[in-house]
Amino acid sequence: MYNNLCGIFLACCRVNAIVPFSTSVSSRMTSNNYKTAKTIYDFSANAINGGGLVQLEKYRGKVCLIVNVATKCGLTNVDYTQLVELHKKYVDQGFSVLAFPCNQFLSQEPGTEADIVKFVQGFGVEFDMFEKIDVNGDSAHPLWKWLKEQKGGFLGSASVNSVMASNDYKTAKTIYDFSADAINGGGLVQLEKYRGKVCLIVNVATK
Repeated sequence: MYNNLCGIFLACCRVNAIVPFSTSVSSRMTSNNYKTAKTIYDFSANAINGGGLVQLEKYRGKVCLIVNVATKCGLTNVDYTQLVELHKKYVDQGFSVLAFPCNQFLSQEPGTEADIVKFVQGFGVEFDMFEKIDVNGDSAHPLWKWLKEQKGGFLGSASVNSVMASNDYKTAKTIYDFSADAINGGGLVQLEKYRGKVCLIVNVATK
């Protein structure tokens, strides 16, 4: 059902990380000391359209899908529809969608925050949305900078080792039967390491 959801990360965003945040931050974490952060709970972000500062500590213990979004992307309708479906299906099980509009990619989010709020009402959005932000460059939110430093081993190549060769993948029972090479010579990663975790696996592109 959610095979097009990757458009949020690729078509709309042209990036692979999943947590771009507002450029407004509390005193808990500034742009100069984001490297001291231990978790996302050390950060805060402003709710959309003047909704006030939100400490991300409020999401502790929940599974969070944190995305940057745009209203003018070719996959906007599909993305918002699927995000709404995900939210409705899993919100009572501790799942949260946190959406952050961004205009850095092909100017696909040109409107005001009031425009964005009006637009998403058409999809019945009830998940949390935050103010428009930058996710790249010097103006990127500290959390975004932090996450890009943390992502290391999550980008893998298509190659697999002897745990599961290309000719016998049909015998696999779970993703834990596979392994992949970490990017840029980072070594072989057994996907068994992710057992017990909620994993979002996407293919990405820089262009």
